Amino acid sequence: MSDTTQFETSLDIGPDITPRIGITDKGYDSRANRVAARARGVTPVIPRKENSKERGRFFPKQLYKLRARIEQTIGKLKRFKRVALRCEKTGVSYDAIVSFACGLILVKSVHTAYGGPFGLRLTLAHPERTQRLIIWNAVGHEVGLGARVWTPRRAYWAGRAKF
Repeated sequence: MSDTTQFETSLDIGPDITPRIGITDKGYDSRANRVAARARGVTPVIPRKENSKERGRFFPKQLYKLRARIEQTIGKLKRFKRVALRCEKTGVSYDAIVSFACGLILVKSVHTAYGGPFGLRLTLAHPERTQRLIIWNAVGHEVGLGARVWTPRRAYWAGRAKF
């Protein structure tokens, strides 16, 4: 069965959840899908097919770009084997593992956005505010920073490293 035939079903996702926008790809481009979305108070963001007779109308490109971000995030979540295979037996534990995976994705995105040494520089600037130093992917390396930076910090952190 094609996903496009289940568009109306996906709009009725629950009694306490009311979507405001339905973002889909060109496969869902049909008058029936647009009417079904509008009947439920959902704004359809569906690009027109090349052979559509209703082309030329306004299309919110900025909203449609969010679809790619959502799909990329789902792809990142599915890299976690326990999420992809749904290994957890209860809904609560599955929610917990998804939340944990989302947290790791967030940490990784902040790490990438600010550059690897950002947290290390912050820690070096304010060691009194730092309770623990977590090094992700060996970002906190000594190479390039030199002995002038590391020598006073080594003495400070020597007695604080407890596992």
